[in-house]
Amino acid sequence: MIQWDKQKLESKLAYCIGQIDNGVEQFGDSFFPLDVSVSGRYDCYYNRSWIPGFWSGLLLLAYEVTMDKKYLDVARRHLDSYEIRIKNLSDVCHHDIGFCYSPSCVALYKLTGDERAKKTALAAADAECLRYKENGKYIKAWGAMDDPKENRIIIDCLLNLPLLFWAAKESGQEKYYEIALNHLHKSVDLLIRPDATTYHTYVIDFNEGVPVMPKTAQGYADDSIWARGQAWAVYGLALAYGYTRDESLVEKQIAVTNKFIDLLPPDQVPAWDMVFTDNNTLKDTSASAIAVCGMLEMNRLLQQHKNRAVWEQKICDMMSALSEGHLVGNRPGTSAILAHGTGSVPHGQGINASQIWGDYYYMEALVRLYKPDWVQYW
Repeated sequence: MIQWDKQKLESKLAYCIGQIDNGVEQFGDSFFPLDVSVSGRYDCYYNRSWIPGFWSGLLLLAYEVTMDKKYLDVARRHLDSYEIRIKNLSDVCHHDIGFCYSPSCVALYKLTGDERAKKTALAAADAECLRYKENGKYIKAWGAMDDPKENRIIIDCLLNLPLLFWAAKESGQEKYYEIALNHLHKSVDLLIRPDATTYHTYVIDFNEGVPVMPKTAQGYADDSIWARGQAWAVYGLALAYGYTRDESLVEKQIAVTNKFIDLLPPDQVPAWDMVFTDNNTLKDTSASAIAVCGMLEMNRLLQQHKNRAVWEQKICDMMSALSEGHLVGNRPGTSAILAHGTGSVPHGQGINASQIWGDYYYMEALVRLYKPDWVQYW
């Protein structure tokens, strides 16, 4: 049983809710936060890109903690934009559809039984399936499906597969499950190295469907260990095991988690790429929050696994590190929660900044600690 100071836990949840309140005032019913902020205050954006679901998810987490309907009501009013977006197939030329629709529409359906949210999420699962290439049995990460120049799989997609697993369960249609399972196996085979570190992406031959070479997009090098990618594996494999109960995933998930832990620097917050193990290299706090959620999920699923006690202590250490040295704080006008994240160093984006996904996963971790029976959104 994880022993994390209850008073501290309640204090950090209250802080998150205060920042969410600032966001509600800023964004209203129609806007969403832009993905990153270096000032602690997110600019307004539309329901575009891969990140709006995290704001809706934060609202639903706030509702579950407080039972204040104002958060639920805003999340419900978001449904119009999610419905229109998926009906028009607007900005869905990527694998990230699950990030958009799981913590928003799937979560809203799980919490309230809202049939429109369910229908919208199932339509999103259909759109995700349009990314599937039968020749090779994988979900193409980015780009037009007929573009042979940009053809790869990506470790991040492990967090988009739950949308398909959920859709299979809700609809009874096996196609969702088969596509998710095929891509899962391809990802495990290609993206997880024998030493349990991870590649970010892997290029696949467009015509033959065979692996070509590993390639990073946001990491230090093609053969390095992009921190958020390693964290996606920690959480994604835990979620996949929850849906499939495939015992072969257990060993993989435990291995990638233990590797993540082994590569943490002394201050317990990973560098943006885990080839760097010192305290001073640029951090990615979002990777830490994602990994904690994965460890908590696997501890929930496997009550007796041999690493449980070690993970429980490490969860406390990592959450304490984030909570004591890496929050934006209650500065006037701020709406972000977690500081010192990293978007993409190679692209010069979101450097030492807040990210809406980091905010979401940090609060999800707090809610998991606060409500051990919490029903996950993924």
